[in-house]
Amino acid sequence: MKKLYEQFCLENKIPIFLKPWWMDASAGPDNWDVIVIKDNKSILGVMPYLKENKFGFKFIKMPPLTQFNGPYLNFEGVKKSEKYSFEIKIYEEILRKIPKSTKFSQCWHYSSKNWLPFYWQGYQQTTKYSYYLNYEKSIEKIWDNLKSNIKSDIKKAKNRFNLTIQKEPNISDFIELNKLVFLRQDKKLPYKEELIRNIYSACLKNKSGKLFMAKDSEGRIHAGALIIWDEESAYYLLGGSDPELRNSGATSFCLWEAIKFFKDKTKKFDFEGSMIQPVEKFVRAFGAKQIEFYKVEKQSKFYSFFHSLKSLY
Repeated sequence: MKKLYEQFCLENKIPIFLKPWWMDASAGPDNWDVIVIKDNKSILGVMPYLKENKFGFKFIKMPPLTQFNGPYLNFEGVKKSEKYSFEIKIYEEILRKIPKSTKFSQCWHYSSKNWLPFYWQGYQQTTKYSYYLNYEKSIEKIWDNLKSNIKSDIKKAKNRFNLTIQKEPNISDFIELNKLVFLRQDKKLPYKEELIRNIYSACLKNKSGKLFMAKDSEGRIHAGALIIWDEESAYYLLGGSDPELRNSGATSFCLWEAIKFFKDKTKKFDFEGSMIQPVEKFVRAFGAKQIEFYKVEKQSKFYSFFHSLKSLY
């Protein structure tokens, strides 16, 4: 099925997080599979997923650093009046092919709204949010829509601190910055360093990733952002900054330079949102629009009971 899926992805504008090379980099080549629904003529729907066995439990879940998986349907030749019927039919076929698991948990792309067939089968849904800038507007209008504090940060970074974007950024330097995000919160990096390297390497190979690292005239790196992109959108995947230099406005500066860079390369810039209030407030200040997407889940009664017991200790 993976061979069929790879060919389908080459022939269609599939979101980056669903592409086979992304799944290889984030999940590991042997740790993911894909459901493919087809007729005699073409592929009608697909759904990649990460599979994991842990402590005797079987999970279908999201690969790390992946914003969404979920089903992707091919609507070519489908009439508008038949859209919902087509979705229900393909989703029901996908549901029949989902392997039995202790827990299923996936975030869906925001273009996938009809989770009703999953509801009928006992799945639950949580609404989550992201923020994006639409590149239909000129860069001047996008600038005008920035909040004053973001504009001030960008101007401060350029004029007072003389920050520039590194021409040849180093992924190791970026990883150290990213670590500092969690160190400030007395937390460890929630993923392996090698994962970041694998994803960055895969993105470079597929011409889908770029690092924006802001440094001053003394060579000190203030902040960085790892941006990935596909035909439809650029995504702010990871960021990091030096807490001792955080007043330079470097993070806003990096993101603004990234927004300008991708203006003519894709259709929108997705900040990947956040349900964390301070982060949400920051990305919203870029004049970004809010968009909802779904987290669809189902777990066995035994696992629910086991998990509730575990939470008591």
